[in-house]
Amino acid sequence: MIKTDTKISVVIPTYNSSLTIVNTIESIVNSLKNDFEIIIVDDCSSDNTVNIIKNLELNNTIKIINLNENSGPGVARDEGLKQAKGEYTIFFDSDDLMLPDAIDNALTILDDKDIDIAIFPYKINFMNGTTIDMWDRDRYIIEQIITNVGHYPTIENNQELLTITNYPWNKICKTSFLLDHNIRFGNLRLHEDIIPHWLILMNSREIYLAKDNICEYMLSSTGNNVTNDSGEKRLLSVSACKELFNIMNSNEKYSKFINMYWIFSANLLTWARDMIDEKYKKKVINLSYELFQNIKFLNLIQIYKIDNNAFNSIHFFLIERN
Repeated sequence: MIKTDTKISVVIPTYNSSLTIVNTIESIVNSLKNDFEIIIVDDCSSDNTVNIIKNLELNNTIKIINLNENSGPGVARDEGLKQAKGEYTIFFDSDDLMLPDAIDNALTILDDKDIDIAIFPYKINFMNGTTIDMWDRDRYIIEQIITNVGHYPTIENNQELLTITNYPWNKICKTSFLLDHNIRFGNLRLHEDIIPHWLILMNSREIYLAKDNICEYMLSSTGNNVTNDSGEKRLLSVSACKELFNIMNSNEKYSKFINMYWIFSANLLTWARDMIDEKYKKKVINLSYELFQNIKFLNLIQIYKIDNNAFNSIHFFLIERN
């Protein structure tokens, strides 16, 4: 257990975030009552992001780390975690808004029950006057688990949690848990949050499904959110799946999650195929074919019984390669 007076570290990667970072920081300051620190890891911004942060006069609250070269959000988050002094850590983004009380209320539960991880609901703000509560699939999975087993599930018996959207900010963890399990985002510049999401949940003892929305995820269809990226970087979805497959094969304790891994990969890569620019679609299909060649026949039969849509997606990738 990390001994510290700081209850929670908020790690935020920034890159040319001058238009959004003040609102994000103010939302954090106004949301948390527990002692906290904000660790800003600037990924070589070319605008005045760093100067704006320095002028906020929050010297005792904010620590700024400047990377020597532009390395992507995963590397930035990993550097921030190395400096975290909080008992708990959350990885936040530089353009979203933290909502009041969610973290403080969850920390009370985590402390009382000695649980390492909380998963939060969230709001999506489309920045056009429309706000919704989570993506439908995430909401359905979480509501079903709460209805069936309550707010304190185990991952082994509720593996669907592995397939909820792997946002970096929809979880808080004990910092000691992250360090003990060597949780890292790595150097992928897109989909870098898949591997830590899976490693955090697969190594969990018990999870608290929090009641309060953690943030407003600011999502504009015309904006620069990575969700909107349809370029070549979307191919990194396959890279992330392949890296996760290698990790799962490296440790026998992860074998019980392999069917859920294939279902997740089938859904993600189908989405990536539909999302990516037309000139890259064949490459997504061919790379996905290479991944799905690793699936065992018995697993494929089991997936057919569990999730017919995922089975059909895997079948598509296996027969459509050129």
